[in-house]
Amino acid sequence: ELENNIDVDSIADEVIDIDTMDDISIDEDANEEIEDVPLEVLEKELNADSLKLYLNSISKISLLNSEEEKKLAQKIKDGDRTAKEKMTESNLRLVISIARKYRNSRLSFLDLIQEGNIGLMKAVEKFDHTKGYRFSTYATWWIRQAITRSIANNERDIRLPLHIIEILKKIKKASHTLFSKLGRDATIKEIAEETQIPIKKIRSVQSVIRTTVQTSTPVYESSNQTLEDIIKDVSDDGDEKKADYNFLIEDLGKLMSVLNSREQEVMSMRYGLLDGNTQSLSSIGRELGITRETARQIEKKSLLKLKDHASRMGLNDYLSAI
Repeated sequence: ELENNIDVDSIADEVIDIDTMDDISIDEDANEEIEDVPLEVLEKELNADSLKLYLNSISKISLLNSEEEKKLAQKIKDGDRTAKEKMTESNLRLVISIARKYRNSRLSFLDLIQEGNIGLMKAVEKFDHTKGYRFSTYATWWIRQAITRSIANNERDIRLPLHIIEILKKIKKASHTLFSKLGRDATIKEIAEETQIPIKKIRSVQSVIRTTVQTSTPVYESSNQTLEDIIKDVSDDGDEKKADYNFLIEDLGKLMSVLNSREQEVMSMRYGLLDGNTQSLSSIGRELGITRETARQIEKKSLLKLKDHASRMGLNDYLSAI
């Protein structure tokens, strides 16, 4: 039932007391028996035992209420290291909860936990309690980002189909051309008109890139050219500035199936699900040919749908900041 994250080194520190190592006697017969056990079996048993010990230890750590979080957050802002450790320890179960969802990846569960802990520590450093939402809501994005980036870095055999690469090249060329003409970043609609590529196809390609391929992956086996050379990596544009809303993006994407096509379009533009850039209701209205008020009503109706669906899926925390 415990769902949280841990630093592998900290597990080792709990399991082995270095100062007592000299007192341990070696049984040669026992060594012979161990040598007959396959290494992979020993590793699994060690990991299982370490994880069990860790889960038992964090189960004894009290969770924080909202007021306690605010007090700790203020102390952290003032440079209190003890408060920082307390905030981290009290949210270790959150890491386990998130890491469990990625157990089918190539990383071991302990590795997932370790990466998630890195994200948790970053969230502790950057959390601003004055913005009104709970720390767990904010930390969720940082933890998931750390885990998914690590998974991507370990999946280097993914390659893009040639037709996707060609579309990306056209998008890049059009973006540069339009920027020179307009003096600003072009909208998806403007890029679609310039390239004669349907908007839906551009959005589809962007979605594929963001969810399945790391931007440092070479696009050809024999080339050093990466996706970073073809598309702008939104996540590089100041993580700390985007963290206030980016932690919502992934779960909003999962929930989009409950919305009709127009609602999906408005919400995607409003919360930057497609290109990382949020748009005002007025801007959305102009691009879609509707009034600002109509866009606002669509957003309001969509949020009600999303929150209702999120409640049934147990994702309330992720949408609490909307």
